[in-house]
Amino acid sequence: VNSAYDAIYTQAGGINFNASTSRDMTQYYIELPNDALELWAKLESERIKEPVFRQFYTERNTVYEERLMRYESDPQSKLFEDFLGIAFLAHPYRHPTIGYTSNIPFLSLSLVRKFYFDHYVPQKMTITVVGKQNTKQTLKILKQYLGTIPQASAQDFVSIKEDSKNTRRLVTYADATPYLLIGWHKPTMPYFDDYVFDVIAEILAGGKSSRLYKTLVLDKKIVSQVDAYNGYPGSRYNNLFILEATPKDSSQCEAVEELLYRELEALGTTCTQQEIDAAIRRLESSLIFDIDTNLGIARLVSYYQTITGNWRYIVTYSDRLRTIRCADIKRVLDTYCKKEWATVAVLKKR
Repeated sequence: VNSAYDAIYTQAGGINFNASTSRDMTQYYIELPNDALELWAKLESERIKEPVFRQFYTERNTVYEERLMRYESDPQSKLFEDFLGIAFLAHPYRHPTIGYTSNIPFLSLSLVRKFYFDHYVPQKMTITVVGKQNTKQTLKILKQYLGTIPQASAQDFVSIKEDSKNTRRLVTYADATPYLLIGWHKPTMPYFDDYVFDVIAEILAGGKSSRLYKTLVLDKKIVSQVDAYNGYPGSRYNNLFILEATPKDSSQCEAVEELLYRELEALGTTCTQQEIDAAIRRLESSLIFDIDTNLGIARLVSYYQTITGNWRYIVTYSDRLRTIRCADIKRVLDTYCKKEWATVAVLKKR
């Protein structure tokens, strides 16, 4: 960030000053000495109450160029975007966070300001302060500066429900490496089945000893890469469980797709508690690495408090995982992951 705003934080000892945006939320974060808390509260309250979009047109052009580079010039990224477009026919999850080539150049400053004041409001805000501090003094400072931000009218929760029992298919051609995506609609956290999908994804594609890697990459040598992940493209609303593969040849796309269905079905009937326990240990290990720093703790606490309304999701996560049994794996796969309910997108080499 090339601005006086950044310079003030840097002079106060601030590092890692940045922001991130997803379909669910926007995060602003910084690491500061604890004696700079009041400075931070003062600056942030002024930014929130009276933002100045000084470099709006420059940033809009930067976003447009990024869109061209990341999507229009990358057939796999474009396929992923189109895949979400057919998976979510009505829900806002179908829209990319970055926007579209057709609308970014026409985004006006007045529209951005309206969006900002409609959505960047206190009732949607989570403030997370992690590190050595006097909590009473912290709360006093936060109330003094951020407690004066005016409330706004409440925004409605998106209540659109997608049809999860339909087959949708997309095939595109480009001068690019073949690519395959298969997705199923499922409930989001903290619903118990979402925990089960975390374990399923880890068993299927958690490293080189996983089922999909051993079968498709090592044994059959039909793909160069395979993955499975849960909770895309966001977690505030019901989302997708996704299988992803990079076939070595376009002629093998259908064969790879059938193998993925077969492996998913086999997991439901041959899963062992030993596999589940090993997957849970890896998930727990990943969580520990995520909270290795104050910044990591702050980002996770902020995320779960904002999305689920309860930051203690992190604390209870392992306990919920440890209750999962083989019967849960089979039940969840039978309930959500039928072949005839899959959304499929295929990229073939032209």
